[in-house]
Amino acid sequence: MKKLTALLLAFLLLVSCGNGGLPVITEEDIAAGLNKYADKNVHLDYLPEAVYSFDGTDMPTDFKDGIFSDSSKALLNGRLYFNVPVTFNSDMSSADFSPAYVNLETGNLIFYCPDPLCTHDDDSECRFKGISGSVFYNDDTVFASRYVYGSPIESQIIRITMSTAEIEVIYRCSPDDSVGDLWDSVNIDGIEGDSLYLYTMRNTESGDRQIVQQYQSWRYDIPTQKMTEVGEISEERVLHTNHEPPRMPEILAETFGEDGIADWFETAQYVYFTKYDPVKLGQVTREDGKTFGVEYSHGGKIYRIPKAGGEEELIFDGKDEIYIKEWLVVGNHLYLLLNELVLSGGQYHFRGAAGSMGIIRVNMTDHTMKYLTKPQ
Repeated sequence: MKKLTALLLAFLLLVSCGNGGLPVITEEDIAAGLNKYADKNVHLDYLPEAVYSFDGTDMPTDFKDGIFSDSSKALLNGRLYFNVPVTFNSDMSSADFSPAYVNLETGNLIFYCPDPLCTHDDDSECRFKGISGSVFYNDDTVFASRYVYGSPIESQIIRITMSTAEIEVIYRCSPDDSVGDLWDSVNIDGIEGDSLYLYTMRNTESGDRQIVQQYQSWRYDIPTQKMTEVGEISEERVLHTNHEPPRMPEILAETFGEDGIADWFETAQYVYFTKYDPVKLGQVTREDGKTFGVEYSHGGKIYRIPKAGGEEELIFDGKDEIYIKEWLVVGNHLYLLLNELVLSGGQYHFRGAAGSMGIIRVNMTDHTMKYLTKPQ
């Protein structure tokens, strides 16, 4: 999947122009504690999944060494890992996530947190909440970034041992009181061999009250657990974990042209793709006064075409009822990670769809659908 940035800014004014199928969350809804999307359970023309059945004949090739290109998802030893939207943050502007995986043998969604009574949301004492991204060293060692909201707020990099559910903080940053409500933060740059690369960001004020951001690179040696300062880097830094830019499969480029495809995902037998057919939705104005256009790049339709050649096939149609943020194909299943549209301050934005509408699994063989996440 290659052009996700376009998907994150999507399908906005279409709703306000009279399309009643697409839900919009307003400020009034948020104030009233309403969530039009969370319990809607749109089934389109699919039957609810009654029995889970997995066919692993045609598996993804887009996972390099088991890790997907954006590093937040993995397919390791029969488990599909991703972050699950479980609740909304305090101002309701975006979803909070908890890491989990699907056992491909049973189809069950299992959270990293082993407590069977934990709700994993912001109101719980879950040790795994606040995680925003993860990278995988192997199927037992996972590194993740998280914010811990207390006094003070902390930005952390943690090491998770999956077999024991243990968490170790390997780096932390706290607010710098001299810079008001801005604070230092630490983020994961990536893994290369036995090295985890991090970068810290410090916010300082120049004489004209402009915020200046300084970046520092760090290397964590995973076997010895030693942290070493690499040095100052620029905002346009070259990541240590750079890979070759993904090349569009020839069959797509030849059939539709490079500008005709929004994103794609490859398995051994098929190329799954969405067509770039954007709905122009208007403009959003940032705090600095700059405006940019907003669009939904593909309209919720996912196709596939055999690598050996043949005709394209529409394998999923959102029918203007759901917003697809990301999607993956594993065996005979299509996994859809959803967004929902919020109208706030006269402008539209997306947030992850927490509640039951967070993640959908579609069985492409049986033509069934299951919502993997529970209602709030």
